[in-house]
Amino acid sequence: NALVIIATFGMAIGQLWGLALKQLVVMEVVMRTYLIAISGMIILNELEVSAVLSRSPILQKFTWRGMFYSFVGTLACLLNDIGNDDYYNHWNKYKNNYSENGGYVSFIIPSVEHFVEMFIVVTSWLLLSMGVLYIFLGLVFAQHKIENDIEEYRTRLGIAEQQMAGEQDVMRRRFGGRLGEEIGMA
Repeated sequence: NALVIIATFGMAIGQLWGLALKQLVVMEVVMRTYLIAISGMIILNELEVSAVLSRSPILQKFTWRGMFYSFVGTLACLLNDIGNDDYYNHWNKYKNNYSENGGYVSFIIPSVEHFVEMFIVVTSWLLLSMGVLYIFLGLVFAQHKIENDIEEYRTRLGIAEQQMAGEQDVMRRRFGGRLGEEIGMA
């Protein structure tokens, strides 16, 4: 879950940078905006915030969720070009040629556009790989086991909270005052 959230958040940030840095045509603005909106939906789904998303049949089953995440990651990877043609694929051929530069080596500091392109590629590939992982988990029927483990953990956590409620009251009375505030009991 955490890797999907990180990848999706990074992908959305990269698409926002792409909107800010590049002169775009209308269709590219629409596609980047859709990716940002879908990224928000994926983050809400992974955080289990929205009940609407949790009832979606596509996002409930790991196999379909993985296919969806892989599709979004692939689409974002295709939209990584923000017009950095002067650097990408040509920097080594033209800039670091010893014979044309009098024997001196010159280095080029990568531009912001190149950084943003690489950021979008990395986060897109991370989301794509998490999608493939979800597909694999769905195909080996691991979703039922994972959901049972989560439910068992929540049950045990609820029991522990019920059992500790009385002890926390005793701790509040025993420590009270400043010390109780410092350790979070008052």
